[in-house]
Amino acid sequence: MQTLLDAGQQRGLAGATLTTDNMAAFNAIFYATLGFNIVEGHARPPHLVSLIAEETAMGFNPTRRVAMWATF
Repeated sequence: MQTLLDAGQQRGLAGATLTTDNMAAFNAIFYATLGFNIVEGHARPPHLVSLIAEETAMGFNPTRRVAMWATF
């Protein structure tokens, strides 16, 4: 994951986003060590809102999904 983040930073990207399961104790904590922060509600960018909606349509429990964002 760090290699991917480094490559994005070298390419001049502003940051990275992801969604994960907030009930798996290690997920959000791990991503936080890499600089990701949880974004909720109106702070979520549209692409993360759409991604969580797609995950929900695929059967993921929306109450277990969390969006995270890291800036470079």
